[in-house]
Formats: sequence, structure tokens, C-alpha cells
Amino acid sequence: MKAYSISAAAALAAALGVSPAYATDYRFAVKSPKENKVVLWSTGSIDPGQEYLRAVTGTNNPGASVSDYNPGTDANLRVEKMEGVPAVIQGVPVVGPILKALGLF
Repeated sequence: MKAYSISAAAALAAALGVSPAYATDYRFAVKSPKENKVVLWSTGSIDPGQEYLRAVTGTNNPGASVSDYNPGTDANLRVEKMEGVPAVIQGVPVVGPILKALGLF
């Protein structure tokens, strides 16, 4: 089942126009009345880009402000790590939750 999940993720990523690239980490500060944290995206071989991941981070954290990580002010915040193809696919606002509910991720 795991091999199928990765294949499904790769196919979906290709369909969405996500291009392969070298591994890149993106950090965003997420601040809301409920909590402050840093979301760290480690994209692995699939990199949809910083602006896409910033938008997904905002979608996944309604009511919060999302900004670029600043080590001077954000270094002590809790880090939520999103890793690899499954994280990028789960970040797709409509498709990700459906694939997760089907047990593909």
C-alpha cells in the first residue's frame, strides 16, 4: 500500500504542475491569538515553491498571520515540521484531506 501511496502522490504532483527540484526548506512564522509557531516545510524532491507553501500554511492555519521566518524573533517558537511528498500533497487544500481520509497518506 505504501508504494501505491507514493505513486499516487507523484502522479498528483505531476498533474498539479509541481516540478522536481533539489531539497529545499522553507520556514514560516505563524502567529495567532491561539498559538505562535514556526512551520518548517522540507520538500524533498518536490518543490512547489515558497509562495505556494506560504499560501498553504495560511490555509491550514485560519485566522493566523503567516510571515517569513525571522531568527531574531522566531527562534524560540515551537516547530511544526512538514516533510516530503506526503506533506506537500496533504497541503493541497481540497485533495490532501481526501487522500488522507482514504488512507493514502
